[in-house]
Amino acid sequence: MFASLEKPSEEEGPSLPDPDEVKAKMLKVVDRLKESYKSIRGAEPSPELFDSIMVSAYDDRAPLSSVAQVVIALILPSPRMF
Repeated sequence: MFASLEKPSEEEGPSLPDPDEVKAKMLKVVDRLKESYKSIRGAEPSPELFDSIMVSAYDDRAPLSSVAQVVIALILPSPRMF
């Protein structure tokens, strides 16, 4: 009736997850989070914004960064424009 209240023996006790597995999974989550932060637009654009864009090249689909170099050039307005 009160089986859940009985103290488990050493052999049958609850097992904890392997710390190495937990660490590996947590590092995967952190890496995915870092990748998703790259796509957030801030005040200045960065070439990483284009990392997820796939293009057709050489009869195959490939990431834009593998077939081209993306450079962000900011052109500041001249004071004479105002």
